[in-house]
Amino acid sequence: MTEVGSGFFIFTPVIAKLAKAEQVFVVVKDTAYGKGENIINELKRILKVWNIDDSNFFFSINSVPGHFLKEADVITNSGHLRPLNESKLKHTKNTCVIPIMYEKWELRPSDIDVDYCLQKGIKVAGTWENHPSVKIFDYCKHLMLKLIFDAGFEVKGNKIIIFGDDHYGTLLKKACRDLEAEKVILTQDKDVVVENVSDADFIFFADYNNKQKLLTDSESLFDVKAIKELNDSVSIIHLAGEIDNEFVKENGINIFPDKKGYPQRMTETLAYLGPLPILMLQTAGLRVGECLLKNDLSNELV
Repeated sequence: MTEVGSGFFIFTPVIAKLAKAEQVFVVVKDTAYGKGENIINELKRILKVWNIDDSNFFFSINSVPGHFLKEADVITNSGHLRPLNESKLKHTKNTCVIPIMYEKWELRPSDIDVDYCLQKGIKVAGTWENHPSVKIFDYCKHLMLKLIFDAGFEVKGNKIIIFGDDHYGTLLKKACRDLEAEKVILTQDKDVVVENVSDADFIFFADYNNKQKLLTDSESLFDVKAIKELNDSVSIIHLAGEIDNEFVKENGINIFPDKKGYPQRMTETLAYLGPLPILMLQTAGLRVGECLLKNDLSNELV
């Protein structure tokens, strides 16, 4: 049981079928990215072009049916199925499994009721995204660099502050140094940012697990007016963290992407790069589900 999304996420149920799933239960919601009916029709078109029999695909728009949950052996932690809470999971088999579909350290408590899963015996596991056979997490380096380039910067010769000393920040720091940035500061300390912002070209926000308001209003962690006074040409680039793009722009600072940012969510997914990393990530996530079903917990991908 999985979702069908827009863009490259339309292929998740296709991958499941190609991996010999007997039945594929597919859920989609109407969102700003597309109407559920249109997305399902596009999926059916793809199945027809690829000569894939769709008779064992079952679809639901704007609801997660109990009978889907009851029949499923694997339930992916996908956006249109969330939250996977007790009200949904009470319908499942005790033997069903839930692949998180990304690294376990990225898991948001609001996505899956892990405590209920433990009570019921439902196995839950993340994907080691840098397994040697896939190395998906390495694509995050290219994603962050693409955001920088699309924001109009070169990296080479730039003075860069990275806020967020986790996996993303560490990866970006090395990438910027490899591309000959003049200065790269990696920190989770607000004061260090303020002390060094005067000659910075941009601040890159990449602190995935930080739940504070970073740049949202006058009560946020960073004083946007003070940043502007210290450096009236500095830009904001963000991959993760709670940031109000309109608030930042109202205070005269350029921001990219020009959209709201949220804690524990990537402003742009790997789909921003192209199809390959998303297809690899979804395939790896489904493989984790298979390993859980087979109780093959020795597999390094899990």
